[in-house]
Amino acid sequence: YENLSSGDYDFIIMDENDCLVDTTGTLTAPDIPVLFMGEDLEVGLGCDIQIPVNTNNTNLVDINWISFDNSLDCDTCLRPQANPVNNASYILTVTSIDDCSTTDSINIFVNKIRDVFVPNAFSPNSDGYNDFFFINANKSVTIVKNIKVFSRWGELVYEANDLPPNENISGWDGRLNGKLMKPGVFLWVAELEYLDGEVIQLSGDVTLML
Repeated sequence: YENLSSGDYDFIIMDENDCLVDTTGTLTAPDIPVLFMGEDLEVGLGCDIQIPVNTNNTNLVDINWISFDNSLDCDTCLRPQANPVNNASYILTVTSIDDCSTTDSINIFVNKIRDVFVPNAFSPNSDGYNDFFFINANKSVTIVKNIKVFSRWGELVYEANDLPPNENISGWDGRLNGKLMKPGVFLWVAELEYLDGEVIQLSGDVTLML
């Protein structure tokens, strides 16, 4: 018998001697998982996002994610966090207690917003406010590879390599050879490295105020 729906059925069984027997049986449908992840997602570079997996099935015995960039925090969790640095695809296969499997996939597109804020003035007067000149950036920046500050006559007054962004004490304190410089406008050039390996050079000017 094919295409039977689940439920209770009555059976009449006859043997070769024409003897009859009645019995009842229950046909149970297999536990087939259904997956739905919705539309593809977008995330900012350096940000985490949870993959919104929905399923009709709670009796899952196996959950297996496949990603090609190792950007999931868990490959056996139903709803892992992803942190891709480039556009990525993720494939999920789940298996029910009845050994039925279903596979679905989702794409996550990375919006590479490279937000950087560099102050145009600072006041290294040791009052606890704006005492350092440093690079501010969002999570997409991994390191300030190099930063140089020049006087308006082209003299190099400050240089540093491999600085963490957003840490004021690792910036320039307005001094040259331990001596605080006079107020004025200084030029700066910096190289920033991002999570995706991109290196971008920025430049500008900053006013030293007392």
